[in-house]
Amino acid sequence: HYKQGRYSGTANAYYMRLKNEIHFNPVTFENVNLDPTERYGIELNGTVDINDQFSLQGNYTYMRSKFTDGPFDGNNVPLVPENKAALAGTWRPTPATDLILAINYVDSKYFDNDQSNTFGKKIPSYTTVDAKLSHTIKGFRMTAEVNNIFEEEFYEYGVSSTFSPGVYNAYPLPERTILFTVSKEFGSAN
Repeated sequence: HYKQGRYSGTANAYYMRLKNEIHFNPVTFENVNLDPTERYGIELNGTVDINDQFSLQGNYTYMRSKFTDGPFDGNNVPLVPENKAALAGTWRPTPATDLILAINYVDSKYFDNDQSNTFGKKIPSYTTVDAKLSHTIKGFRMTAEVNNIFEEEFYEYGVSSTFSPGVYNAYPLPERTILFTVSKEFGSAN
């Protein structure tokens, strides 16, 4: 962790070796154990407080996820994007009000059921822009959020067909969502 004046950040590196990871097989509708895998990467987070009203936050994740044994040794594990990033700006015009604008990026990834990495297509990368306005009055936090402002068409999950080459099923996410919430914190965490 690093903090110097208006700048702060963290950097994390990780390495995991997994055996018998449970995976739902979309063809047989059963849970199965995957061959051994390894996952490693870095996570970077940073914040700069430009002044008392404006700040920027950013994060980046790089992840490699590979099979380390069995018939798919050396192949990428499906459904794991190699890169993810986000950049957000926060404007706090008053101590009770926040306006946040965020840009989020998720890299392409292999379809579920494509352990051989030979399907020929990937779940596409996507970028979304979100906005959130929050205001606190008498202990109540009111929030209005608009996610995926520009109605990006994307999906995070898809499965390649075992029986029909080049065919896949995908589950699209909403093009734009609007959410209003009111929250109240009771008591203290002490």
